[in-house]
Amino acid sequence: GQKLPTLDISSSDPSQVADAVKAYQEALKAFSEPINQATPGASVQLTHASQRHVSMDQTFENPIVIGFLGFDVRVYENGELSAPIPSFTLLTGETEPEEFQEIDSSRFVPDAGLSAAYQSWVTLSPANYAKAQKFLKDRGYTVNPATLWNSSNWINVVEDMQQEFKF
Repeated sequence: GQKLPTLDISSSDPSQVADAVKAYQEALKAFSEPINQATPGASVQLTHASQRHVSMDQTFENPIVIGFLGFDVRVYENGELSAPIPSFTLLTGETEPEEFQEIDSSRFVPDAGLSAAYQSWVTLSPANYAKAQKFLKDRGYTVNPATLWNSSNWINVVEDMQQEFKF
């Protein structure tokens, strides 16, 4: 392959130094171009090269976020966790931090698979959350989908929702 010239600025003639710097910069640019062509989604610029090392400045395109599931829970002094609340409901103001509720484990564990399926479905998208909210309101429940665990018969409600929405 090609050899990158080293920068020699030992001359006392300013024009020779300027020419050497210009040639060095052009060489760095020429060596950077093939790297950029071979690196899709990134910009790579050689910034310095010597006999012992090469320095690069790399810039990458912003990643695309497909989605995420986020839950907030309160950690109590005894180490127990509150019922999970979807993070987006706190960010949008649909749920207030005061709505974190302690979990009555006798109501929380009867069907862990159904619980997980409901949590995944309701937090998958704001549209699912809205569907669950309408479902609860139409049936006279005063809890929101994030605090459903606090209703006395939550397991029956989630089973009904599962049949309705097939999650």
